[in-house]
Amino acid sequence: MNVYGYFYNRIINNIMINCRNILILSTSKIDTITTFQADVLIVMMNPGDSKPIDQSKIKLIDSTDDLFNDFTNIFEAIADKTQDVIIELMNKQNYNSAIIINLSDIRNKDSSKFIKKINNINFDDTGSEHSIFDNSRKKELNFILDRCKNKPIIMATGVDYKLRFLTAQAMSSLPRGSIIGYTAEERYYHPSRMKNKWIVEITKQLQANKN
Repeated sequence: MNVYGYFYNRIINNIMINCRNILILSTSKIDTITTFQADVLIVMMNPGDSKPIDQSKIKLIDSTDDLFNDFTNIFEAIADKTQDVIIELMNKQNYNSAIIINLSDIRNKDSSKFIKKINNINFDDTGSEHSIFDNSRKKELNFILDRCKNKPIIMATGVDYKLRFLTAQAMSSLPRGSIIGYTAEERYYHPSRMKNKWIVEITKQLQANKN
């Protein structure tokens, strides 16, 4: 499986933040996502341990406009354990491609440290520019949604109560009829927490949508 992403750095409230706004899994090699079409869109909590193969390609981005203008220039990346679960699901469904986006672009493999970092950059109920679901990044989100038209959207953002506002914001930004997920009180289990149950449940829902 080929793995691609757009990784960038951003200074928010005088703090340098390592970010990723998109990850692509594809059986075919690709250079740009301008004409790319995915079989499924997956929304998770935040980028974990995946990283670009060539770290020198990471740019310092000054604004959401700069991010939108540059992020189609994806580059090769290394998958982490969570993406291995997604690849297993893709193989079961005979999917050739998937796009992964997150509630927040902030890269941190430790979810508890990630939530603390969010609090340190003045996170509030409405989200902020570190989230692709922020109003300032609608153009970018719509571009990605166009790459997944009429395809299932798997919510897998985790069930931490502190993320309820970002989860609600994401839900309001996505086409509701396409959304599936392994749910718990309006929140969605992350695949790493219960891999086998998660794959079984998501597979069941994907099959139901096909019928």
